[in-house]
Amino acid sequence: MGASTSVIGGGPAISLRNVSVSYRDRIVFSNASLEAKRGDVIGFMGPNGAGKSTMLRVLAGLVVPRQGSGQVLGHALGEHRHVPFGIMLETPPFIEEKTGRENLVLLAKLRGVASGDIQKYCDACMRTVGLDPKLNVPVKSYSQGMRKRLALAQSLLFARLTARPACCPFCFRFCLG
Repeated sequence: MGASTSVIGGGPAISLRNVSVSYRDRIVFSNASLEAKRGDVIGFMGPNGAGKSTMLRVLAGLVVPRQGSGQVLGHALGEHRHVPFGIMLETPPFIEEKTGRENLVLLAKLRGVASGDIQKYCDACMRTVGLDPKLNVPVKSYSQGMRKRLALAQSLLFARLTARPACCPFCFRFCLG
């Protein structure tokens, strides 16, 4: 798909060219292009099945396009699974028997967050979305609202590590009302 490139100065943080994704015989989208600088706030609108969630999965490294090229934060598509980029999925993958904090800590470790920063970032994200990091109950006992807050904390964990954390308070206020 292409070599890694650096995000220099005001260069794009996201750059996609003619990206296409299909599942079996179903084309989700084709020849999609997108460019965004660090700090840009972007949104995807469209009817059900238009490919909005799939595009987010491409950007997060969870889906590799069948054609096209691009980079996310200086990493070529297909090579960027460990960049600090998070998304909030419709059905987030929690380990039900673990606490919310334990889920965040595990995710941070899997994504390569420096061990000295993990506790600080996880606790800050939980507090920001209105969850108590000391809440010592398994996720399976969380209400739906608490689960959504934990999913938001998961996605925002990586926003704290990016070059533009100043947009985070806006995002938190927008998402939490």
